[in-house]
Amino acid sequence: MNFDAARVAKMVQTALRGRNAHAARARVIADEVTRHPDGMWYVPVSVMRDTEHMALIYQAFSEVEDALEERENLDVLLVPRIIPFQKWEDVA
Repeated sequence: MNFDAARVAKMVQTALRGRNAHAARARVIADEVTRHPDGMWYVPVSVMRDTEHMALIYQAFSEVEDALEERENLDVLLVPRIIPFQKWEDVA
C-alpha cells in the first residue's frame, strides 16, 4: 500500500486516540512528517510534559509503532516534542 505524509499523520493520530488518556492528548505535527531513505516514517508528536505519566505516554507511542507495523506494514518512529508542563498556579 502507498502511504504519503498526510495519511501517515492521520493514521498515527487515530491510533494515539485509541490508547490511554494521556497519549490521546498528544498531537501529531503533520507538516513535519518525513520519510527517510531507509523507508521509515519519522512522525513528530507534540506532548505535554507530565512527569507522572511519561512512562504511559512512551509506552503508548511504542504500542502505536508496533501496531502500525503489524497491521499496515508501516514502519514509523514517533518522535516526541515535549512541551513544558505549567501548573495551574503558574498561569493563574
